[in-house]
Amino acid sequence: MFRDSLFSQFRLFPHLYRIGPLRSGKSTRGWSTLFLFGEDRLPFRLHTGTRVAVYQQFADFMNAVFWMDEYKNTIDPQRMQSLKTA
Repeated sequence: MFRDSLFSQFRLFPHLYRIGPLRSGKSTRGWSTLFLFGEDRLPFRLHTGTRVAVYQQFADFMNAVFWMDEYKNTIDPQRMQSLKTA
């Protein structure tokens, strides 16, 4: 199911979170999911990327998986607001 069809009906879209201890397969699942969409891309590291880079990454994807790596509760509040609109 694509984001636009879910969002138009329910006004929300679920985000998939991978949480667990080190070496539990979170990144492997991320890579596997990305490969379903064909293009090999590195995950975007939320705590080190610039604000402009975040928006450029969002602009590259529509109805596809976007992998944001290393989420932490200490990320920039403006970046958090942009994630809410993703």
